[in-house]
Parts: sequence; C-alpha cells; structure tokens
Amino acid sequence: MALGNLYFLLDESERGIKLRRKAIELAPSDFVTVVGLAMRIKDFGQEQEAVDLFEQAMRLSPKHPWYLPFGYGLALHLVGRKEEAAATYQKAIGLSPKTARIHARLAAVSVDLDRMDEARAAADEASKTPGSFSKKSNMRPTANSNLRSSTTRSSPRISACAF
Repeated sequence: MALGNLYFLLDESERGIKLRRKAIELAPSDFVTVVGLAMRIKDFGQEQEAVDLFEQAMRLSPKHPWYLPFGYGLALHLVGRKEEAAATYQKAIGLSPKTARIHARLAAVSVDLDRMDEARAAADEASKTPGSFSKKSNMRPTANSNLRSSTTRSSPRISACAF
C-alpha cells in the first residue's frame, strides 16, 4: 500500500489505484487497504465503487474511526445520495466533533439539500474549530493537494478542501 501512496504523490494515480486493487486481492479483509482504495477512487470518477468499498469497510470494522463515515459521506454526495451523505456526516461529527472538514462538508450537502439554516450552522461550526477555515485558511489547494479541477471530471466537486 505504501507504494500505491507513492504513486499518488508522484501524480501516477492509475498505477496507485492498480496497486491498491492488488493489495485488496491479497488482503480482502484488511480495513485500511479497503478504505485506502475507496478514498482514492472516489476522486477519479469511480464514486459508486467507492460507496461499495466504504460499505465493505464498515462491515469489516463496525467500530471505525471518523474518517470512514467522512469518506463515505463524500462518496454518497458525489453519487447524489445527499440525504444519506448528510446523515453520514452527522455520524462522523459524533466520532470527531472538532474536525472542521466534516462540518464544512455537512454545510455543502445542506446547501445542496436547500437547508440553508443547517448549512449556516455547520459552516459556523467549521469556522469555530481550531485550525479550521479562517481567512488564512487551507481552503485553497496547495501544490501537494490531491485535488483535481472540476474540468477534469464529469461529477461536480463539492468543496475546495481535500481529505
């Protein structure tokens, strides 16, 4: 899996995904491997497969860390399952209430659901979180970020921050 990560850092995503798929063939019940592939492929046009992998990971580890429902929420949002995404972000907030990026994603999906009061509340919570999205924030992509521009994929990007 480390080699797969290296390929992503070197901007060789296809090779990285291929190696992660091979790792799952070798260790299909390894939670970290399944989540790692799901996190990557959701950003490269394979959102539904990512949803399936996140669901597999939840079965593998019922007591999972916050980043699993967070990533699952991202994938659900990308495939248009916005109600489920909002509920999943709420679960992630329950696991890590001070993680600003979860609140920011909840705000984004709330806007998509036309729940402006909820969106404002989630955005306010994100901005109150230490190290969160202030005027000097990390909302813009950096040279090391994993973001792709919205012109390189058919699905809309749902925010500017990366996981």
